[in-house]
Amino acid sequence: MDQRFLKPVTNEAQLAGKRLRVAGSHWSRWSKHFGATPVSMTINDLLEALSQGVLDCTISSAPELVNLRLTEAVTDITMAVPGGVYAAASAASVNRDVWRELTHDQRRAMLRAGARLSAAVPYGYLEKEKDALAAAEKEGAARHEAAASLEQASAAFAEQDLDTIVTYYRENHGVERGEALLATFHDLLEKWVKRVGDVDSLDALEQLYWDEIFSRVDVSSYGMQ
Repeated sequence: MDQRFLKPVTNEAQLAGKRLRVAGSHWSRWSKHFGATPVSMTINDLLEALSQGVLDCTISSAPELVNLRLTEAVTDITMAVPGGVYAAASAASVNRDVWRELTHDQRRAMLRAGARLSAAVPYGYLEKEKDALAAAEKEGAARHEAAASLEQASAAFAEQDLDTIVTYYRENHGVERGEALLATFHDLLEKWVKRVGDVDSLDALEQLYWDEIFSRVDVSSYGMQ
């Protein structure tokens, strides 16, 4: 995730006081940490909010510049911060009752389609990034690199925020294994970063997902209890 601004913002001093649209609680905490104000709103309202000065910035992926017509309002783009992984969406969920009514072959077909869709979303965003940035620059937007000090401070915040996550889930949801779960997630993330490093096509990513995840689901028992 990078940032789309209405004026150049590349360091902590410039970030302080800005109103930032965020899409998750971790980006909200990041914004507050640097003295900015996080704002929650639907993506459909982004263009109008930026155009009217309700927002100073949106923390968004590059393709949203085109997908949401943000090129009409954004004047400055800051790369690299805050970064992070959006790991809260499932592109292949199925209603439990519907799943139970399917035959084994139909469930396998759903899983295969799920592998395709799960691959198509991130790969499509990656493919569109360069074109989206080029489109914004064609409309006059300037691209900036974040100051090294801001990148370092952002990375330091991410490390300390792990404790916040553990505490939140323990106090609000009774999760007592937060540290262990985060460690597992960290290891899985590193493993998958390496696995997708050589992927050069949507078909290849789909096959990787199928081989490593979806094909291993036992359609006779999964979701049946």
